[in-house]
Amino acid sequence: MTLRAVLQRVAASAQDGLGRFTHKTPVDLGREFPLFQCNNSGPRDQLDAMSLDAINGVFPVLKTLACSHGDPSDPVELASSPRSPQQERVAQSLKERFDHHGSDKSTEHDCHLLYGALCPQPEEVRRVFEIGLGSPHADMLGNMGPQGRPGASLRAFRDVFAQAEIWGADIDRRILFQEERIRTVHADQCSAQSLAELAAGMPHDFDLVIDDGVHGPHANLEFLRFALVIARRGGWIVIEDIREEAAPLWAVVAAIIPSHKPRLYRCKQGLAFAVEKGEAGAGPAS
Repeated sequence: MTLRAVLQRVAASAQDGLGRFTHKTPVDLGREFPLFQCNNSGPRDQLDAMSLDAINGVFPVLKTLACSHGDPSDPVELASSPRSPQQERVAQSLKERFDHHGSDKSTEHDCHLLYGALCPQPEEVRRVFEIGLGSPHADMLGNMGPQGRPGASLRAFRDVFAQAEIWGADIDRRILFQEERIRTVHADQCSAQSLAELAAGMPHDFDLVIDDGVHGPHANLEFLRFALVIARRGGWIVIEDIREEAAPLWAVVAAIIPSHKPRLYRCKQGLAFAVEKGEAGAGPAS
């Protein structure tokens, strides 16, 4: 059960008939989240409170510990980051194509600035992969609504990276498509097995690998493991749309993989975690 589902159950059951909140809850947080369970006896409400404190507090404390052995950098403001004239030109080209194809990467977000900075020589980009095509179907988690245009960003990357082969993946089979220099495949980024099977059938020399799928820590971390397998050395991996509150978790991730030159950016909405794959290889994708 997810934390959101547990908290929804808590909220629904913690009201009396007049809508007032009480201290009663049928949800055993320790059982639902054993990783964060307090290993003591005591009153149920106190144990639940300790579990919630642990859920919210573990990664900030881990960040403090990580900082004591080499401080993972705080988020860099993307909009004010220095850019060369060439990086700015690529960013503006990406913005024009994102807007043209109906992607929100340069309207709701400012991802064009990031990709312009990471890929200043578009003619040298040979392979791009992105998970999350933008489903318009309301039954899909993270859908873009009926106005969504699946594959919009893939088409923009194809336009700007004129020599590149563009790959995309999504869990929604209804929106998969094939076009000139674009191929899309099915994948579930919450499943290590699904990503391992995908990696087994793909090249392992991608210049740019992007997570714009499920915006949750577990799914993002599974994707990062997968991306470190398929990215070339010196290639970039980007995880978009991270909640600001999750910064401590990503500081810990940065401390774990320093050889991959991780960077955390503060964007127009939320954070982005960027990794330049270094000398050290990745573990298995499964």
